[in-house]
Amino acid sequence: YWMEIEYLEGEYPNIRVKCGGKSVTLHSAYPYREAEKIVRHFNPQIPTVVVAGFGLGYVVEYILQNTSYDVVIYEHDESFAPWNGKRLEEISRSPRVKLFRGDPRYLLDYLAEAGIGEVNLFIHRPYTLLFPEVYDAFHGMLVAYLSRRQINQATVRRFQKLWVRNILKNSCYYDKLPGVKELFGSGRGYAAIVVGAGPSLNKNGHLLKQAKSKDVILIATDTSLLYLDALGVEADFVVSVDPQDKNALYLMASRQRPWLVVDSGASFLTFMHYPHERIFLYDTVLPLYQVFRSYWGEKGEVECGGSVSTAAFDFAVKLGCEPIIFVGQDLAYSGRQTHASHNALEGMLYAMVDRYHTYEGYNATSQTFSDRIEVRGWNGR
Repeated sequence: YWMEIEYLEGEYPNIRVKCGGKSVTLHSAYPYREAEKIVRHFNPQIPTVVVAGFGLGYVVEYILQNTSYDVVIYEHDESFAPWNGKRLEEISRSPRVKLFRGDPRYLLDYLAEAGIGEVNLFIHRPYTLLFPEVYDAFHGMLVAYLSRRQINQATVRRFQKLWVRNILKNSCYYDKLPGVKELFGSGRGYAAIVVGAGPSLNKNGHLLKQAKSKDVILIATDTSLLYLDALGVEADFVVSVDPQDKNALYLMASRQRPWLVVDSGASFLTFMHYPHERIFLYDTVLPLYQVFRSYWGEKGEVECGGSVSTAAFDFAVKLGCEPIIFVGQDLAYSGRQTHASHNALEGMLYAMVDRYHTYEGYNATSQTFSDRIEVRGWNGR
């Protein structure tokens, strides 16, 4: 970055930075009063503060002297901010401070390893004015990480008892079945198609036949497997996440037996009925499993987040596939449907409907109680 730095005199040292046609001062004339206002808006129930953009350190100094918060500092470029090097090093010696510079993924890795799922966030506004692309991207990455943590925590709360039951039953298989980490990197040089069971699969699923004639790896979600049966398309892998017994129906009812990449906390029925020589396990997120994982060894991690398609996508990434192509991922109640045809869940709903509890009513309820946002589709609608 080309920068012009002007040191300003006053009761509290300040700096004006000129960069890319922009000119900003790093702090107000009363920086500690400014810091007090900032800290007042933090949630005291959340013990960690992420400060993106150190400036001259007034905000961090105020936090350390007047609160019990732990502080995680992010500066985007090690060569950046010559004005704060010494001050930054002094403050980073505090046991309550962690300092990260450069790639923000190191900061996210630290939060994950420390089990931190909520933070108070302060992004220094002058930094966003000088380097908007950097700090907008940082904000997006942090929000995505925190959202993923919340989704996983909500999933654990919802299925915790079921997962515990499954782990106790499935544990007899853990030392016998290979881990998914043995597959990582083996897809380099290949494209991957991740097939979900969204309603749009009815529109473009026929293209999968053409795709299978090329060098691609077809990764199906368990919910889409019966649709592939109807098309006569063989999947290379199928991914299964959900711990509920009904999810085993997707696999048991299918005619094909692709390599199964399955959560270690999935239904015991899956482990009973699927050919063991076709199974690869990945480590489940349940804390109980993590406690005893050393007994059977690490199987490898596949990131999950609200949908089996998320896990299928991360599996494609860890295979090393490029490009990755998505089919049936709309999750948009297209045509007032939740899934494409030939879906076990849809079949169960059809079997239960009557004149008072209609299929359309179920889908309308799903839409009413979901968090919905409207976006323009590829067809302009």
